[in-house]
Amino acid sequence: MSAMPAKCSLAILLARESSAAVIFRRGPSKQTCLVEWDRARDTFEVGQWFKGSVYPERGDLSPDGRWLVYFAGKFTGPFYTWTALSRPPYFTASALWPNGDTWGGGGFFLSNRELVLNHWSGRDKLADGFEVPSGLAVRPSDKATNARIAAVLEGSPAAWRAGSGPRGIFERHNGHGAVLTAYRAPHAWANSLMGTEYRFSPAGSTAIELSNADWADFDQNGDLVFCQGGRLYRLPRKTWVSGTDTEAVVAVATCLIDLTDFKFSNVAAPYYGPPLDRTTRESRREAKKRRRQLARHPVD
Repeated sequence: MSAMPAKCSLAILLARESSAAVIFRRGPSKQTCLVEWDRARDTFEVGQWFKGSVYPERGDLSPDGRWLVYFAGKFTGPFYTWTALSRPPYFTASALWPNGDTWGGGGFFLSNRELVLNHWSGRDKLADGFEVPSGLAVRPSDKATNARIAAVLEGSPAAWRAGSGPRGIFERHNGHGAVLTAYRAPHAWANSLMGTEYRFSPAGSTAIELSNADWADFDQNGDLVFCQGGRLYRLPRKTWVSGTDTEAVVAVATCLIDLTDFKFSNVAAPYYGPPLDRTTRESRREAKKRRRQLARHPVD
């Protein structure tokens, strides 16, 4: 008898100004795989796995989708927890800021050239051996940058808005008459509503409870995209749904990718990042030496 696939859950970050997205596929516990999703073509690139805790709701994609900022931790070793900057679909850190616990952590891209780091004052020092990419400015989390974050989200058509009902209800409109309602306050950094209950109200039709969905949102073209049972689905905006539950939507939606049977594998990033488990001064020196060598002799 074949083994049953491990239960998994999916969380997704969408780039604000491009068709890029990343999927965090979690399962078994404390094993997460990163998958890049091109929403314009519905193609996917499977990237790295990470053994530890990852907090997608504290992460963000740069508007063009080139960079990912995420918060993670192994709760051991020299860093315990940290915020990292990587190139999707890889976790390998190009820049890393140690945090030490789960207070704070993560970040938000104000633009392709500005990143706000959600760390307490005094915890914003870059770890030895890491460098911020050229052309990217890192800002601290303070009153001024928080106001800029609010302005970015307010001006984004992809942002969730507070609903007219009780506090904690938020809505997204697809521009074609459909409404997606979420029952949980969005995360302040990535405007994310992961771990939320959703209700989908098609234009001119009865509201549908997406009670089994891990995540849901509208794509740039107005399609409903959602995750359930380790699978990612797309429902074209003009599709008629006959029913009032998640299964009715699944019945007429297209399954874009099924990630239920994925298993951990070691995947190397196509770029260099200092190892996270180094603990000696000698190893840090070796990492810096390796970076200089790669800078003089870049790999295509």
